[in-house]
Amino acid sequence: MDQNKTILFFNTNKSWGGGEKWHLEMAKAFVKKNYVVHVFAHKDGELLKRSQQENIPVTPVNVGKLSFLNPVKIQSVARKVKDINPWVIILNLPSDMKAGGLAARKAGVPNIFYRRGTALPVKAHWINRYFFQHILTGVIANSHKTKELINKNHLLIAKEKIHVIYNGIEHIPELSKKEPAGNFIIGNAGRMVAQKGQDYLIELGKSLADDMEDFQIHIAGDGPLKDQLQASIKKHNLSEKIQLTGFHTDLSDFYQSLDVFILPSRWEGFGYVMAEAMLHQIPVIAFNISSNPELIKNGNTGFLCPMGDIQKLKEKVLYLKDNPHKREEMGKNARVWALRNFTMEKSVQALEKVIVSW
Repeated sequence: MDQNKTILFFNTNKSWGGGEKWHLEMAKAFVKKNYVVHVFAHKDGELLKRSQQENIPVTPVNVGKLSFLNPVKIQSVARKVKDINPWVIILNLPSDMKAGGLAARKAGVPNIFYRRGTALPVKAHWINRYFFQHILTGVIANSHKTKELINKNHLLIAKEKIHVIYNGIEHIPELSKKEPAGNFIIGNAGRMVAQKGQDYLIELGKSLADDMEDFQIHIAGDGPLKDQLQASIKKHNLSEKIQLTGFHTDLSDFYQSLDVFILPSRWEGFGYVMAEAMLHQIPVIAFNISSNPELIKNGNTGFLCPMGDIQKLKEKVLYLKDNPHKREEMGKNARVWALRNFTMEKSVQALEKVIVSW
């Protein structure tokens, strides 16, 4: 294999999320650019299945939190890496960063990157200090906020070695005329876990019910908190107002049905679904946390509210409902902003620039 053209995407997360979506879409993009691409993925994971469907070479590799302490495991993974002979390896999970990083170093990979997609501080214990300072040649952060938090507790790696590359949207939607739905539709999409804050939407629904009759909140997705959320909706007699619409393979029709999109996450590395909603010309409301200000231009493409402030969320929803011309203007601004900053073409160009610079 031509090492100078070989990229190895190393992501052993069994479940499907933003990181796995990024690895698959980048792998597909670099195949189109005539790079040799290989994926290491969990043997039972969605990334492995989808890579196979795209005819991208993929090898099943499983590592856990403590795999980096197992020399036999590291040697086994190193042999697989050496067979690929990559110029660059891009690691996903913290466990991938450790076990995959050691295996890549042992296999002689010259460029070892860790993609950090979580806007939370990195713990500064000696293990992380060792890997960031002696194993990694660089870090790819999905937002400036993520970059900032990597070194919050300790200078783990030089700032110039952290490269901000926003998530890119692969398919740019063509817009169709929205038919009046009768109800004002508020949307959300995401995995049903504590981080994503869908419980705030139930609180919002309770509050809106005092002032609005013609609204609905549609929440797309699945996850471990689904039953808990459904029970809470029922408990507060909101079953006619809040609908859990399930997992959507394609969210285009879902976005197109919305009047406003709300992402009430407690933290975000990069709110991918916000960028998608913006491309569908939907104004977005979110809490003023993490990287959200990098996506939402407050008052222009949507609104930022203080963390956890249900009253402010409600005020912005009511404002957008009562001002359809402003809602339309914000939606148009959102699409322009997203096209300028969050397309796959721009993300691929940015990653290629990082790779060829080494």
